[in-house]
Amino acid sequence: MSAELLDGKALAGQLREELAARTSALVARVGAAPRLAIIRFDAEGPSAVYVRSVARAAERVGISPVVVMLQSDAAQVAVGEQIDELNRDPSVAGIVIAEPLPVGLSKTEVAARIDPAKDVDGAGPENAGWLARGEPRLVPATALSVMTILRRHAIPIAGRLAVVVGRSPVIGRPAAQLLIGADATVVVCHSRTSDLGAETRRAEILVVAAGRPGLIGPDMVSRGCVVIDCGINTTATGDTYAPQPKFCTLESMFVPQPVIKMSINPISRDSGDRLTKALQRFRKEDPTFQVSTDEETSETIIAGMGELHLEIYVE
Repeated sequence: MSAELLDGKALAGQLREELAARTSALVARVGAAPRLAIIRFDAEGPSAVYVRSVARAAERVGISPVVVMLQSDAAQVAVGEQIDELNRDPSVAGIVIAEPLPVGLSKTEVAARIDPAKDVDGAGPENAGWLARGEPRLVPATALSVMTILRRHAIPIAGRLAVVVGRSPVIGRPAAQLLIGADATVVVCHSRTSDLGAETRRAEILVVAAGRPGLIGPDMVSRGCVVIDCGINTTATGDTYAPQPKFCTLESMFVPQPVIKMSINPISRDSGDRLTKALQRFRKEDPTFQVSTDEETSETIIAGMGELHLEIYVE
């Protein structure tokens, strides 16, 4: 039985079309496009590509992005006052915070300051509390994408054993809570689980979000298991890949078959540069691989006829 790639990029394209239609209907009804406020603290640092990506994604579906630039040494009080102003602005439908935050700012306090109705990242304690109660409102995007991928591919969830590797408040925990809400039997593991392989081999659905490169190997996944890999980290040496044939985490799926063409949108220019260099090194090992960069979207394009195990880690 050959593996099926769960193509997140194709699904994202479908969702953009649907969201654009919904936004258009909303604009026709209220007479104005919703606005998304993006608070950032640096002009060309690690968050620059992320901010451009979010703004471009918003524009594609008819949402107006508003970038709010704050000083890199902004005090917690000043950041809170800016968030309060956006909370009061009826034209602003959502607020996101571009990370990393400057040293000295509390991520928890910043997230808690956002109006829960505008907390589109689901990062605040109120939205987290609703999710924990089994009544989700706004939830973290990556956790929600796990559920969207499963549902859009008509993968049964109810009654199946789902193993979530990772317990972070932005992916692992909310993904587990959403899976519980979908009637899966959920086991949450992490890097200190005593026999991780024994747990992952039991999984019918495996969600990996541990933030540790190389944690899950091919011998830890049973045949027929649905695998969604959310991991994005850097290795201790700064390398961003580890060639291991027959197990590919490139687009969140177990792929023991040739890679034809895939693309990645790095979350920062720095991670994109490291990724391209790593792929160029990998190409020396397998000359069938071709690597290029789309200057407009910053995506790294990979094409070839071999197999690879590629993990991109930028935490």
